[in-house]
Amino acid sequence: MRADLDAEPQSATTLAAWFPALSAAYGDDEAIAGEGRHLTYRRLDVEARRWAARLIALGVGKGARIGLLLGNGPTWLSVFAAATRLGAVAVPLSTFFTPTELAYVVRHADLHGLVVHGSFLGRDQLAEVATAFPALTGGDGRVLHLDDAPFGGRFGPST
Repeated sequence: MRADLDAEPQSATTLAAWFPALSAAYGDDEAIAGEGRHLTYRRLDVEARRWAARLIALGVGKGARIGLLLGNGPTWLSVFAAATRLGAVAVPLSTFFTPTELAYVVRHADLHGLVVHGSFLGRDQLAEVATAFPALTGGDGRVLHLDDAPFGGRFGPST
């Protein structure tokens, strides 16, 4: 294990090292609240590891750009922490984008994938993604593929 992964939070030199250091230093203290739940630093670390495994299974790795079409809260922070663990680039996207704006930004950011809430603030974000990208294909309802995306984008809900 690299030494910087065992660093105190204030000594961590990367975000990938900072999140586990926070977990080690502040374990059961509350890290974030939102979405009807409260996460401790330890639970945040567990969720980030789970998200990292999901992203790896989808082919995400170092340098991949992952769009976060998520509201501020535990899910956003967990996915962001997961992306940093992998050396991926988390690209925050506005939950207020119209489908036209979303299509423009996703294509121009050369995203490899997009993590999205199914619904957020009364808006059906999956429907908005489907409107933005009529060429979405895939059958399981959880991971969809945009064949004409620059990197064969994968899109799916955060749950």
